[in-house]
Parts: sequence; structure tokens; C-alpha cells
Amino acid sequence: MKSEEVKVTFQPSGRTVYVLPGTVLLEAAGRAGIILQTPCGGRGTCGKCRVRIVAGSCAPAPGDLHQVLLVGAFGNFIRRNNARRIGLLPQIPCDHIRFIGNAASLGAKLALLSVHERQGARELQEKAEHVDLSLDAEFQTEFGTAMMFPGQDVDACPD
Repeated sequence: MKSEEVKVTFQPSGRTVYVLPGTVLLEAAGRAGIILQTPCGGRGTCGKCRVRIVAGSCAPAPGDLHQVLLVGAFGNFIRRNNARRIGLLPQIPCDHIRFIGNAASLGAKLALLSVHERQGARELQEKAEHVDLSLDAEFQTEFGTAMMFPGQDVDACPD
């Protein structure tokens, strides 16, 4: 790497390229073998090529997950043991997996009735990040590998 080059790492694939300062992000992605969908021509108006620039790196660790909330019909009927066994739910303590019912209806009611809740929803919307995994070249391989279900849940939950 030359000292004037800039390191660019694309997530979730972790692919890294070194480019000259001022290189267009779409070009850097192409050099990394990542194809970004750009229906708007890369102007950033459609949201498909939206990125977040961060300094340093922060790989997620399973210990960072404090709880999983299961909602709607999916949450009401899923069996935690089976979902953990096949890898749908992480191997976190059972009391960290909660069923909260119809969250969409409750959230809509709260947003309609409370200025504070609406502001909280706006703040959450600004923090939310959409990651389109289908655009990652390695996603299909990883997905297929993940379909090999493990044999048993190591720490069964009482359902």
C-alpha cells in the first residue's frame, strides 16, 4: 500500500480495497468486486447506494446482543427451542427472548397519542440502517451453508 492511498472496507462482506483520495465510492466498490445497484445513477436519491462512513472497525460480537423480541404471529407461534436449534435465534439465555405480541399496532397507537413516542420513533428511524444482503456476492454461499442445521440446542429453553 502506498502512503497516499486510503483503506476502504465494505460491510457486511469485509472486503477491503486501497484507493486514492477522492475516488468515487462506486468505483471503489467495483474494485472490491461489489456491485451496488444505482437506479438513480449514483446521485443518492433512490437510497440503494446509501452508505455510512465510519472510522476504525467494530466487528459485532454475540455478547453485544442483550435481547431478542419476537412479534406478531411469528412471535406468538415460534418455539424458542426449535428456533435456537436451527440457528434462527441466537444461543442467548432464554429469558432474553421475549414475545411482545402485535408491536405494529401498539407502536401506531403510541405514535398517534404521544409526541414523545413520535420523537423517539423519528430518532430510531435515523439510526436504522438497511443492509441489502442480496447485493453481496458471497451472500448466497453463506446462506446455503447456514441451511445445514445443527443437531441440538445446547441450552434448551422451557417452552
